[in-house]
Amino acid sequence: MEKTMTDVLLVESPVKNPMRDRYPWSSPPLILAYTASVLRKNGYEVSAIDLNVGGLNLKRVRNIIEKENPSIVQISTGTEQYLNALQISEAIKKVDPTTKTVLSGSHPTSRPKEVAKESSVDFVIIGEGEYAMLDLTNSILSKKTDFSEVRDLAYREGDEVIMTESSSPLSNVDLPTPARDLFSLEFYEYPGIIRAAWGGCPNNCKFCTVPVYRGNEYRAREPKKIVDEVLEVLKFLPPSTPNVIKFMDDTFSSNKEETLKLSKLFQELDLPIQWEWTFTTRVDVVDEEILREAYRGECSTILVGAESGSQRVLDSLDKDITVNRIREVVDMATDIGLRVNVTFMFPLPEDDRESIRETVGFMKELKGMGANLIMSFTTPYPGTFLYENADDIGINILGSSWDEFDAKHLLIDTKYLSEKELKEIHEDIVEEVGFINQLEV
Repeated sequence: MEKTMTDVLLVESPVKNPMRDRYPWSSPPLILAYTASVLRKNGYEVSAIDLNVGGLNLKRVRNIIEKENPSIVQISTGTEQYLNALQISEAIKKVDPTTKTVLSGSHPTSRPKEVAKESSVDFVIIGEGEYAMLDLTNSILSKKTDFSEVRDLAYREGDEVIMTESSSPLSNVDLPTPARDLFSLEFYEYPGIIRAAWGGCPNNCKFCTVPVYRGNEYRAREPKKIVDEVLEVLKFLPPSTPNVIKFMDDTFSSNKEETLKLSKLFQELDLPIQWEWTFTTRVDVVDEEILREAYRGECSTILVGAESGSQRVLDSLDKDITVNRIREVVDMATDIGLRVNVTFMFPLPEDDRESIRETVGFMKELKGMGANLIMSFTTPYPGTFLYENADDIGINILGSSWDEFDAKHLLIDTKYLSEKELKEIHEDIVEEVGFINQLEV
C-alpha cells in the first residue's frame, strides 16, 4: 500500500440505521467541508471520509490511517453517532497511538468533559469549530504542548479536564467556500446543501439542540455570495442527482430583508437547466411576501415545525408560535404553489390523551390542505431543556444507549401516559393519519 502524508483527516461518524433507498445518504457533511476549506486556505493537506456512505467499517478506517498517516483526525458526531465515533477513535489509536484525535459536533459540545475523559479522545471542540480546529492544528503541528490559548476546547491534563475560553461567533464573511470536492457527491440524494447564515436560532425551544451547538444568533450571509455559491454547486452536481439546492438553516427567513433580496436575485438568473431550492423555517418568521417571492425565484418546498396541534403543549415547549399561525402559513404556501412539509413530535412532555387527539385532528386538517406530514419521536438530546430537566418536568428517559437517540425510538413517557400506552397510541396515529411507520417502538 502506497503511503501518503495527510495533516488532517476529517471523518463524519455514521448513524446506526440510515434507512435509505436509492442513495446511501441524504447530504454531504457541510460542517466538515467548511472546516476543510479553512484548513486548506492555511496551507494544510486535508482529506475526508463520510462513513454514512458505506457504513461503519473499522477495517476501512484502519486502512485509511495506515495509508494516509494523518497527524490529526477530527471526528464529527451527534448523539446518535457518538458510540460509533468512539469506536473510530479507538481504532485510530490502535493503528498509531501518536495520532491526535479530535471529537466535534453537537454531542461533544453538550458533554465536553465527559467526552474528553475518554482515553481514545485527545481533544473536544465545542460549538462552531472551524477556526478552533485551525488553531488546534497550528498548535499540534508546531509541536506546542500548551493548548490553553486555543479557544472552544476541552482536553485532559492528567486526571483533570481543561476547558478553554469561548470564542466570539463567526461573522458573515469568515468562512471560505466549503470543500465539497472531498466528498463523492453522486452518493448523496441532495448533494447541493448550502448555508444561508452562520450561527443558530434566536429561539429557545425546549427540545432543540441548535442553540446548544450553534448559539442563538442568526447571522445572514450576503445574498450575492449565496447566489455565487449556488451557481458553483449547480455546475458540479452529478448528472444522477436532482438539481436541488437545500438550505440547511433552521430559520432560513429570520432576516426578511436579506431573504427577499436573495429571492429576487434568484428570479434574475437565466439558467439553461431546470432547478429548484428548498428551505426550513418557523411559521412566525415567514409571511406571504416571503413565500411568493421565493416561489417566483424557483423555490419549490418549505419545511416548518408544528410539533403539536395543542396550543397548551406548544406553550409548554416555549415554541412561541400558535396553532392558527401554522394553519395560516400552510394555507398561504400551498395556495402560492409551494410544497409544504410539516413536522410533528410524539410524545411531548405535557401530552395527555386530549392533547394527542387535538394533534391528530390538526394533522388530518393539514393533510387535507395538501401538506406532507412528518412525525418523529421526541428525543431528549443532551444539553436541551428536556434532557437536563427531565425529573423536574415529569418525564422518564427510556433509552439505554446513545444510538437510540435518533428520533426513531420512543425515548420518553409523560406525566399522564405510560410507555405502554404511548406505544399503543402511536400505532393508532400511524393508522389513522396514514403515516408510513419507520419508527421503532
